[in-house]
Amino acid sequence: GGHSLKPYVDLGKCANIKYITVLREPISRYISHHLYWVEKQKWDHSFEHYLKREDVFNFQTRTLAGQEDLYLAKNILKEKFICVGILEEFNDFLVLLKSKLSARKPLNLRYRTLNVGKKESSLKKRILDNFGKYRKRIIDRNYLDIQLYEYVKHELIPMQRSDNRYFHMVSSNI
Repeated sequence: GGHSLKPYVDLGKCANIKYITVLREPISRYISHHLYWVEKQKWDHSFEHYLKREDVFNFQTRTLAGQEDLYLAKNILKEKFICVGILEEFNDFLVLLKSKLSARKPLNLRYRTLNVGKKESSLKKRILDNFGKYRKRIIDRNYLDIQLYEYVKHELIPMQRSDNRYFHMVSSNI
């Protein structure tokens, strides 16, 4: 599990901690978060109710920074993390992570997907059928996460890749 350590708490002063993380496309993450709580945790609330819960707004930014502060979240990712990826490019993230850690210890890249929601649930279908109705509110509630995701995808990941020649050799051989 990767949600228990909060990078805005400076544990680096106490121990030699190296952070890694994977962000998820914010709109998909927001909807999926609701579906998880309803389907897996048996949460009895509508999507309309979920749209009013402030504790899930800009969730990724707040998890990283401890508050809704995009600048701080970007800085924490850039300064404290040895590897940052996005879920939609997970295999590339693993290759980059392996290249970052290869000098320390061999890394097994095998994985299995967990916490996958039902592909065809009636709740998911209702949300997606009404996406036009929800779209603006979802974006408004996750505007910092959207900007953070775009920063990671278009700036931070390319910077990590350019700083790591090994990544280019390994990823081109996959």
